[in-house]
Amino acid sequence: MKPTLASSLWIIASLAVAAEPSRAQFPQWSTFPSPYPDARLLPRGVLRLSFLPSYANYAELFTAEPAVTRPLGADLSADTAGSNLLVTVRDAESAIRSILADSTYRLNFGAARAELNADVRRFPLEAQLGLTGWLTLSVRVPIVKTRVQGSFRLDSTSAQAGWNQVAPDAGNAQARAQIEAVILQLEQGAATVEDGIRGGNYGCPGSQQCIEAQQLVDRARKLAGDLRRLSGVGLPAGSAIPPVAPLASSPAGQAILQEIAQVSALLQSFGAPAITGTYPLPTAPWRTEDFTKTLQAAAYGYELLPLRTVELSRLGDVEAGFTVGLLRGERLRASAGATLRLPTGTNQSPSHAFDLGTGDGQTDIEIGIDAAAESSRLALAFSARRIWQLPDRVTMRWATAEQPIAPLAFLLDTERDLGDVVQLSVHPGIRLNEAIRAYASAYYFRKGEDSFSLPGGQTPPAVLGASPPTAERMSRATAWRALYLGGGIYYRQDRRANGTRTLPIEAGLSYQAAFSGTERTPKSTMLHLYLRLYYRLWGTGSPAN
Repeated sequence: MKPTLASSLWIIASLAVAAEPSRAQFPQWSTFPSPYPDARLLPRGVLRLSFLPSYANYAELFTAEPAVTRPLGADLSADTAGSNLLVTVRDAESAIRSILADSTYRLNFGAARAELNADVRRFPLEAQLGLTGWLTLSVRVPIVKTRVQGSFRLDSTSAQAGWNQVAPDAGNAQARAQIEAVILQLEQGAATVEDGIRGGNYGCPGSQQCIEAQQLVDRARKLAGDLRRLSGVGLPAGSAIPPVAPLASSPAGQAILQEIAQVSALLQSFGAPAITGTYPLPTAPWRTEDFTKTLQAAAYGYELLPLRTVELSRLGDVEAGFTVGLLRGERLRASAGATLRLPTGTNQSPSHAFDLGTGDGQTDIEIGIDAAAESSRLALAFSARRIWQLPDRVTMRWATAEQPIAPLAFLLDTERDLGDVVQLSVHPGIRLNEAIRAYASAYYFRKGEDSFSLPGGQTPPAVLGASPPTAERMSRATAWRALYLGGGIYYRQDRRANGTRTLPIEAGLSYQAAFSGTERTPKSTMLHLYLRLYYRLWGTGSPAN
């Protein structure tokens, strides 16, 4: 049985919408506007050149509660900044917890505030050619400018941590030797007491004093190991240095110095030499520039570019495709098409804590339909798109929402599968005169979850005791849904004053803003303009198709 127009539209819409998305995420998708779909095809031999600039901006993300937002820089902000921002301090933090016998202790180097505002400006040039009256070919070449305006500030008013004195930026040339001396004296004292235990001293075996002597050996060696982890002294060559330590005046700093003194006194009471060295702790808290130095210097394991505004102006993802006519009436039109989006844009850089690329770095395949119905006064246009984002392999830092600033050790060759995208839009409009239409728009966007894996089943390395990110945590909150509302004006003039038809001129603009979204979806606003000019290259025929 020959399919009807209605059944053809239903089949294509089902392909575009019903299939479940695979996995995905890329911030660029929240900055693609939904233009007015007039569903027209070009007549045979007609070339249409289009300039399609758009601007998108966002400074907030939606939360798990619909329509509730939080600042874009929230992941890089904290009332008490510590291992929640810098994962490389987790081993030092664990060592302090061990010394204090306090599993809840957290290093605190102040209140961190990151203010971010992202915008994307696209300047696509599009050429479309009517190969036949039912087939139009197209190519789009976008120049894209992205910018993330960023500032970072660390308020050290409540800070209880400063430079680890072994760190190069602490400026304490004697610190390493002093710490090594304390650790060596602890280990030698433990060895002296242990020799006494083996020699039958302290009433060994079996006496209470013998038990206390063995406990002291364990305590001294444990303290020596904790001080190694806290300072980074004795780490393998090339390892990142823990950048911070508790202030000498802080409760944790005082407890560490007190523990060293108590163990020293006990060693001396069991006939071992006392600890004569001094363990240096910082006396001044971190400032903003100290935090940023940590991210930039190779010694601390990050090697990131400065936390400041990042701008890119590059080629975006080039598109090539075709459109076929399903219905070509003046009042009722429908078309279907397919597009190949090439990975010609610049991907996000792993050297920045925040930036936007000009493309997503992999190939997309898109199918879609456009349909429009118009009367003398009213109009209704509809568009549906289904985009398959093909898997690729990239080098990226394994950063998560829980670990937003990943060290260089997490820069890994990664097999990535960005989630597929569904876009639906409806545009009810009214004809103001022969050439101008005003319309409202509702635009629904859905993107599936991203999938990440390492070749050969590898796992990310552990970094100074920090638990490495997992593929599951990397994928968390990468599936997005959003609803955009807006409107615009559409101009098309294809008649002379005497009523004869000519090749048209088209122009228009639209505005759309995210009304609601799922967790971590950008709350973006988008402005889209276009100008289309027509030229006949060959053939004759009605310009109204």
